[in-house]
Amino acid sequence: AFDVAKGAASQLAVHRQPGHGRVMHLLPTQPAVEVQDAGGNIIHDWVGKVNVSIRMDGTPFHPALPPNGAAQLLGATDAYLYEGVAYFWNLKLDEMGRDFTLRFEAEPALSEAESAPFSVFGEHATALRILTLPSAVRAT
Repeated sequence: AFDVAKGAASQLAVHRQPGHGRVMHLLPTQPAVEVQDAGGNIIHDWVGKVNVSIRMDGTPFHPALPPNGAAQLLGATDAYLYEGVAYFWNLKLDEMGRDFTLRFEAEPALSEAESAPFSVFGEHATALRILTLPSAVRAT
């Protein structure tokens, strides 16, 4: 038998990616981030804080839709840290779009991590709006 020596905490790695969601609803899969050494081992006794923010705003689903403003990430942006894993539990976004990414940063500083892209969809349609009328309309 032998023991594997772990190094000092040096990086964050996304353990659980955020899932696609709906505007102003909790993301159905909340992210979790590991504190790791350079070899990818979880550092269970690390003491610090892990924070999340929007890395990249989503883009509109259709070219006719206006671009997103600055979407806000709502909920507790500081994680609950347990055994080297930072858990987020109530994150949601206030804008819809595709290809949002999240940035995870630690204090004291470690190499940051970025989530995979995910989408946030709108609510169920309640109205139909015509954006552009046909150029030539002829009654028959």
